[in-house]
Amino acid sequence: MINFVRLVGALPLPKKLRLSWQSNLIDRSFKKKAKLLRSAGENNKELEGLKLNHYVDMSIVAEEQEEQYTKQLIKQATRLRVPTPRRFNNEGKQTEFWERGHILGIWYLTDAGISQVRTEIRKELKWRYERRAHYTSWVTALISILAVIIGFVAGILSKIDIK
Repeated sequence: MINFVRLVGALPLPKKLRLSWQSNLIDRSFKKKAKLLRSAGENNKELEGLKLNHYVDMSIVAEEQEEQYTKQLIKQATRLRVPTPRRFNNEGKQTEFWERGHILGIWYLTDAGISQVRTEIRKELKWRYERRAHYTSWVTALISILAVIIGFVAGILSKIDIK
């Protein structure tokens, strides 16, 4: 089954979809093998080894999913020119906003970091919306004036006989 998981990982699909499929395949494989071991009455040592392998495989996928989400957030924050939390403070110590994965060593945002970036993105989008909102009243007024002028001209032209 591991070879099938690797095959799915090599497919030319969006990474989010591939990771989701890999996670599902790993879970199904684990449940199937665990059921066989329990029904065969095998010793707990093999089942514990299977659980450990399942934990490691799922941790790898989880780290990659966290990395993917972090990249997506950072990309949106960069596009909106929103500040993102730093990995290290001025003394060179790791901040509470970033975490390094234990298996692959990938850096990704913690829940506090995700919350901070999302809050900043929301503030920026709200500010941009409010900046454009006052134009709608002007556009509505101009369209109303234009409609009155067109109605007035149409009324005048309907009274005049054009032959």
